[in-house]
Amino acid sequence: MMPPWLSYALNSHYFSLIIFLGAFGDAFLFSAPFVFGEIFFIAAGYALAHLSGYKIVLLVYTGAVFGDICSFFIGRRYAELILRRLTYKRPRFRLNSIRVARLIKNKGAMTLIIARISGPLSKIMPFMAASLGMNFIPFLLADFLGVVLGSAQFILAGWALAKGLHGGF
Repeated sequence: MMPPWLSYALNSHYFSLIIFLGAFGDAFLFSAPFVFGEIFFIAAGYALAHLSGYKIVLLVYTGAVFGDICSFFIGRRYAELILRRLTYKRPRFRLNSIRVARLIKNKGAMTLIIARISGPLSKIMPFMAASLGMNFIPFLLADFLGVVLGSAQFILAGWALAKGLHGGF
């Protein structure tokens, strides 16, 4: 039996918006250090176990992809300025940005998929890919595949948590 407060939260009009904004915030370059998307992905999986339909999972994917697209276009427009300011007196950060650039140049779109699955690198990869001139369509395809694979692990964990707590297995 689900507690009443949880049932109210899952059926709230704002739940979908919160999940979307959480996924967007996790993927967007400037909010990513402050937003932990895993919480929202697990909540979406928990909701998926109790609500019919897959709308909530599509909102997670859409929010994350839109966040990455925004980071990509920021990278396309302002990468040189931002990287110059960030690496001016930070040789370690400069070295790491050079390594990321080399990795993207050598492996291409596969780097985006692996970074999205691995976690922390996924926050800067769209920005760096755009700064190196990656085309938008390969970026979008790799990003969508990476988002699906990277967030599915947490959505599945939330679903299993809900089924385990409420006897659904």
